[in-house]
Amino acid sequence: MGNPLDHGADESITWHKSSYSGEPSGNCVEVGRHPTGTTGTVPVPVHDTKDREGGTLTFSPEGWTAFISGIQADDPQLTGGLA
Repeated sequence: MGNPLDHGADESITWHKSSYSGEPSGNCVEVGRHPTGTTGTVPVPVHDTKDREGGTLTFSPEGWTAFISGIQADDPQLTGGLA
């Protein structure tokens, strides 16, 4: 059995590239979405589009929601004052 934190090979996940990814920085991340009906009950996978074999980070649904809320609120601890 593979690494339980590596969702890269899970074909039930649909990957979506961040709208902030791409040129000129070259920083690219994708967020995975599990099949309908599991939202809020399974970890949220995130990986680097330039190194998909490099593994996947996973966040609890609550942790991911808090992270996104903090980014949207321009929390300087999350944005580094770049927003």
